[in-house]
Amino acid sequence: MKSGLSSRILIADDYEDSARCMARLLELYGHQVAVALDGTTAYEFALAFRPHVALLDVELPGIDGYDLARSMRTHPRLRDTLLVCLTGRTLAADAHHARLVGFDHFFVKPVEIQTLIDVIDSVPHGVAY
Repeated sequence: MKSGLSSRILIADDYEDSARCMARLLELYGHQVAVALDGTTAYEFALAFRPHVALLDVELPGIDGYDLARSMRTHPRLRDTLLVCLTGRTLAADAHHARLVGFDHFFVKPVEIQTLIDVIDSVPHGVAY
């Protein structure tokens, strides 16, 4: 069940069962995955793990997903990370705000796994992370 090249993926979601399930699915596709259940831990993991892709929920304890994305965008080692917003929020204003803070993609949960795999597979792996 491998997709393209292996990516380092950070999942930040306070709903642990959902985060662990997503992580396991992505591992089955051959990716390396780290899971954080709050925004502060997610940022610390991002600095250490240097993910190619970060799947971030908006409503995280500590640092919310918007502030986390903004912080990642401004850090030199993380600014090229593909940021994907995964949220239950469905308003157009939420998608607009996500773009403004630096998210590359905005998806409302539940998202189809193949949609995420296609986005992950679009990440250039020739970039030094």
